[in-house]
Amino acid sequence: MVLADRAGVFVAMIFNKPDEYGGAMAIIAVLMYSIQLYADFSGGIDIVIGVAQLFGVTMDENFRQPYFSKSIGEFWRRWHMTLGAWFKDYVFYSVSLSKPFVKLSKKTREHMNTFFATFVPMSIAMFIVWFGTGIWHGASWKYVMYGLYYWAIMIIGLLTEPFFKRLYDKMHVDRQGKIYRLLQVVRTFLFVNVGML
Repeated sequence: MVLADRAGVFVAMIFNKPDEYGGAMAIIAVLMYSIQLYADFSGGIDIVIGVAQLFGVTMDENFRQPYFSKSIGEFWRRWHMTLGAWFKDYVFYSVSLSKPFVKLSKKTREHMNTFFATFVPMSIAMFIVWFGTGIWHGASWKYVMYGLYYWAIMIIGLLTEPFFKRLYDKMHVDRQGKIYRLLQVVRTFLFVNVGML
C-alpha cells in the first residue's frame, strides 16, 4: 500500500498535466501506473486475506507475481486469479459446453482443419468472456475495449503461434533459454502496460 500511494502521487502529477511533461516522463508514469495498480490491488487483497485468517477463514490467493508472466494468457492466470477462475467456470465453460457451441464444434470439424476447428469455437467463447470481463470492470465502452484488447492479443498469439514455432525451429532459437524467456516477460509487461493505460 505504501508503494502504491507513492507511485500514485507521481502518476497523478504526470497524468493530470500531460502537456507539461515529455515523452520519457509519460512512459515512466505508465510503468508506475501498472506498479501502482498491482501494489494497491495486491496489497488490499493481502490485508483481506490476513483479516480473514484472524477469523479462521482461508481465502484463495489472488496474485502470483503476474508481471513475471511470459504471455498474456499466463498473466491473466496469475492476476486477479479468483475473477479469472469465476469467468472460466461460469462463463467460458457454460458457453463452450452449451448445445449451440457443441453443434458449432461439430460443424467446424467437418469443414476445417484441426487447428481452426478448435480455434473458431474457442475464440468465440473467449470473446464472450473478455467482453464480460470488460463490462465487469465498468459499464462503459472504455472497459469493453479493455477486455477486447486482451482478447485480441490472445487470439493473435494463438493464430501466429504455429508460424513462430516453425520460424524459431528454422532459426534454432532456444525457446527454453533465459534470454528468450526474459524477452517474453518484457514483451508481456509492455502489452500489459498498454492495456492498463
